[in-house]
Amino acid sequence: MFVTLSLLGVPFPLLWGLWVALVDFLPMVGGALAGIPTVAFALFARSLTAGIVTAVAFIVYQQIENHVLNPVIMSRTTKVNPLLVLLSLLIGTSIGDWVGGFFGSFVAALLSIPVCRRPASHHQGTVASQCHDHVGASHRRGDRGPGR
Repeated sequence: MFVTLSLLGVPFPLLWGLWVALVDFLPMVGGALAGIPTVAFALFARSLTAGIVTAVAFIVYQQIENHVLNPVIMSRTTKVNPLLVLLSLLIGTSIGDWVGGFFGSFVAALLSIPVCRRPASHHQGTVASQCHDHVGASHRRGDRGPGR
């Protein structure tokens, strides 16, 4: 947001960029708390065009963060497929609003542990053998995980 506000000539772009960065940490309401005042300030301090461009930039930023970055980061943190993380977040928020969304990826990670921790079956192509093949492949690449 700092770059957008600077290019538009909005006063105090660093302050508003820090505001967006800090408030965006709040789950569910952070986007609105960060975006509404920033867009309103650009609108009233600069021009209608600056307000509209800031709103569009903020919406694009939020969409990329929520639909690309968060699932990828959560999947790397929990070692769960990004698609499963996205689905668990969607299902969690539809069941339990923001609390369900908060716990959705963690529930998916917990549910995937027993599946991948079963002993490898002698049948090829089962879920258990695929999990063990994946774990073995990651160890062959030298990917030991955090702190190992």
